[in-house]
Amino acid sequence: MAHTLLCSFIQRRRQEERLAKENETIYEKPNNMLQWLKDLIELYHKITEHLFELQLVSNLAEIHTASLTFI
Repeated sequence: MAHTLLCSFIQRRRQEERLAKENETIYEKPNNMLQWLKDLIELYHKITEHLFELQLVSNLAEIHTASLTFI
């Protein structure tokens, strides 16, 4: 379920970026974790599956850190 939702979101964002380039308009980059990962990772890791995995791992780390706050 998460794979389907997040991968379609990543693909839609790539399509928006590609359309902006084709139309020679400015693409407004969102200010969120997914965009940060996309901007920082190596070119060969920019496939949808790798971005999906990185987003899930970062979410796991966030949940773990937040849960330790309440212990």
